[in-house]
Amino acid sequence: MTKTGGEIVTVVYNSVKSSSLRLAVEGDLYRDDERPDNATTEDIVVSILAGDNEQIQSGFINLNIYVPDYINQEGVKAKDSK
Repeated sequence: MTKTGGEIVTVVYNSVKSSSLRLAVEGDLYRDDERPDNATTEDIVVSILAGDNEQIQSGFINLNIYVPDYINQEGVKAKDSK
């Protein structure tokens, strides 16, 4: 039985939801286009990039992990080594 893109995203979303990755991120977990545009939190977004409906399905799922900008003591964006 082939799955739609939405069904595949749901499978991955549910897998991430119950994973240690989800526990490591302080913000929320979203599907594509659900994360607020002005969000400044550390979040995970699950989206599908491409897929096919052949007998053996293949496709690409994207996990974006957003992290807030780190501003150092001089007020400059810098790498947060934590």
